[in-house]
Amino acid sequence: MKRKTKIIINSILAILMFILLGSVWLYMPKYNEKGIFIQNQPQNATTSLPEHNNATIEQAIINYSIDNNINYEISLAIADCESKMGKYKYNLQGSSAKGIFQFIDSTWENYCDGDVLNDEDNVRCFTKLYKSHPSWWLCS
Repeated sequence: MKRKTKIIINSILAILMFILLGSVWLYMPKYNEKGIFIQNQPQNATTSLPEHNNATIEQAIINYSIDNNINYEISLAIADCESKMGKYKYNLQGSSAKGIFQFIDSTWENYCDGDVLNDEDNVRCFTKLYKSHPSWWLCS
C-alpha cells in the first residue's frame, strides 16, 4: 500500500511540475532569427511619450517597439548607431538623412508622417517600417 501511495504522489508531483514549466514557457517572449518578437501573447505598453519632463526617447523606442512586436534592444542599438540616440540628428557624411533613425528625405516623404526631426514621429515611422525593411538599417 505504501508503494502505491508513493507512486501516486510522485506522479502527481511530476504532472504539477510539467504544468508549471509549460506555463512559464508559454509566457516567455519568443523571438525569430532576426530578433523580432513572434506575436503569441499580448504585450502592454503605451504608444506615446509620458507627459512630463523626465520622458526619455529610450522609453519611447521601447514602447513603440513592443507595440509593433520588434525586439526593443535591436531598436535601441540602431538608434544609438544611427544618431547616438538623437545626439546627431543630421547625417555627418552629407546625405539628407535626419532624425534618430536617419531617414533620407525621399523615404520620409514616401512612408512617414509628421516632422522627421520630431523624436516621436521618427520612432513611430521606424517601428512602422522596420519589420518590412530591416535591411534599411544595417548600421556598422
